Amino acid sequence: MPLVPEPFRSLSISRQGLFSSQLYGSNSNDYFLANSFCNFLPNPNIRGYRERLTEKERDDLDQRADKLKRNSVQSYFDEVSESTWEADVRSDVFGKIRDDSRLRIDKRPYQFVERDEDGGNVSVKKRIPDATLGLRAYSESQLKKGFECTAEGCTIDHSIMNPHEALSQQKLLNMTNQRQSGLVVDGVWGKADIIFPWAIYEAKKTHAGMQKAEDQIYHACKTYLAMLDDLARDPEDVTQYQSEESKRFQMFCFTSSGPLWGVYVVYPFIGSCHVETIWEGNVTEFSRAYDLICLTDQIAEYAATQHRNFVIKHLKPWHDRHDKFFKSFHEYDPDEIHLTGWELVQCHSKDNTNKKADEKKVMKHRVEVIEKFLSDRKHQKRRLRNDQKQTKNIRRGTPVQDGVMIPAKTADVRLTKRGRGRPKKVPSVPIVKRGRGRPRKITSV
Repeated sequence: MPLVPEPFRSLSISRQGLFSSQLYGSNSNDYFLANSFCNFLPNPNIRGYRERLTEKERDDLDQRADKLKRNSVQSYFDEVSESTWEADVRSDVFGKIRDDSRLRIDKRPYQFVERDEDGGNVSVKKRIPDATLGLRAYSESQLKKGFECTAEGCTIDHSIMNPHEALSQQKLLNMTNQRQSGLVVDGVWGKADIIFPWAIYEAKKTHAGMQKAEDQIYHACKTYLAMLDDLARDPEDVTQYQSEESKRFQMFCFTSSGPLWGVYVVYPFIGSCHVETIWEGNVTEFSRAYDLICLTDQIAEYAATQHRNFVIKHLKPWHDRHDKFFKSFHEYDPDEIHLTGWELVQCHSKDNTNKKADEKKVMKHRVEVIEKFLSDRKHQKRRLRNDQKQTKNIRRGTPVQDGVMIPAKTADVRLTKRGRGRPKKVPSVPIVKRGRGRPRKITSV
């Protein structure tokens, strides 16, 4: 039974665990609600985490934290753009993730279903977070080649680094585009590049943008967590999960507003998408920059091991279902429509979009017709009013030229058509002019 990808409808937010741990000065996860519903939480005891590292790893961690702190201070005083903050983050915070061949990070859009208020019409929309962190899908050549360590004299067992057949890009594409399975594995429907994201990052350049960044990750969390929920379902009966352990899936989020950072854990809680803040800090301080890198490295290790194994394990039933119902192209009935659930949603969304566009064009045409009618009627009324004034003034003996009344003292003067310069006065009746000076006195003879 194919699934239609749709985000969680409700969202809940919690900061109580962070406030309690700060209030009591605790370096454990006991105060976080996620400790009871998630399989993994990063260890906030940074000193204990540092003791488990080798001397070389400690030196590398110190250098990364110092670089992050210096770049953050410089960017803060220079008031750089958001893209500069993102570039520093990719190298200073997410650099280790970029170097891991099992993980991928990129600025990538995601699609989601949005229903009207009445729940009738369905539309497919798109948003683009600043960074999406997910698993890598492997090509056929990468599966055959396997993982190759480039370090000289390395004796470490890299078996966990090898590509897995369940993450074959071609198999995932076949399964996604097959009607009987149709499981969406990428934020872009029908693709298999960054599969089953485990973290989202959103950046803003000023402190005032933190709330906006959080609102954006909340929406992305509802979409990507629903993708993991679909993966954990039983492909034979999507109303059930594959196992009790399948219900414990999770992901993480990062936000930055200038030098101020936040780290969140996301998991399902009572049928909703629950986002819990587990860390906040200003990375212009070396200790807070150090804490952020330690937490990020722990989350990246979780993604490369536990999250990856969770995805591989739950993909197997979906691959089996695809193999079970697979048919060659020649066996298909040409009169039968073979569309997956997400393809049907896209078709309905496109139809609704075209319908709304047509309705908008019709409405625009109606408005133009009405405006033209009112404008013509206004001009007609104005002409009628001028004609009435002209008729009325002619009856009074007052000529009217182009709707302008001529004063009564020039009533016997008619105006010709206006040409260049001032209009000429053409007398209608010869006027006898009075002579200049005082009249002469007539004497009798």
